[in-house]
Amino acid sequence: MIYRPWPLRLLPRHRRIMRHGAEADATVLESRPWGWASGVVRPNNKLRLRVHFGDGHTTTITRVERTHFLLQDETVGSVLPMRYDPADRAYIDIDRQALIDRHARFDAKINRARVREAEADRHPTGGDV
Repeated sequence: MIYRPWPLRLLPRHRRIMRHGAEADATVLESRPWGWASGVVRPNNKLRLRVHFGDGHTTTITRVERTHFLLQDETVGSVLPMRYDPADRAYIDIDRQALIDRHARFDAKINRARVREAEADRHPTGGDV
């Protein structure tokens, strides 16, 4: 299914795959707006993804996702975390929680760097005054 309405993510199988499914990574090969657009708002992106499974196999899938769901990781060359059912590799989806966790780690790293920079500017000699 190219477009999965969000209520499908509430179904037990999807939730089970997101909790206990096998992990994979997908590289964004193509990303373009899909559906209606209003001004500069792009509500959906049509993605072509190459999924890399842990055993070395790959597959290419096409998926439509809400732009805000992807957290600005929809550009060509981005790597998206995926989860899939090992018994049925046709059931594969973006691991949103892993995407959120990755962004949180990145934000924390940026914030630590900003604090270090601010402290260094306050005490240029490195010692307390």
